[in-house]
Amino acid sequence: MAVATLWAQPSAAGPEDRLALGVPSAIREWVARLTNDIRANGLKGRVRTQCLLGTRVDVEQIADGWAKVTCPSQETSGWVPSTSSRTRPTGAAAAPSTS
Repeated sequence: MAVATLWAQPSAAGPEDRLALGVPSAIREWVARLTNDIRANGLKGRVRTQCLLGTRVDVEQIADGWAKVTCPSQETSGWVPSTSSRTRPTGAAAAPSTS
């Protein structure tokens, strides 16, 4: 995918966000469908950031089809569908991965 959206928590993504969750994601289509109200207010508290393809992320946890990742270059973390990144569960230790 060209970009991965890091969600505040797995439950933050709703049915209207399915285009942003696909592999590959359809970010342009997802953004085009967002209403002005959602663009202004609806993503606050739900989306942490977005990481471009090739950005290093560290996998902290994998649970229920989601991976909690940290993006060191943006000093933030969030959740992505575990199918959207190459994740390797290694128990409690964080495994470096790319998305």
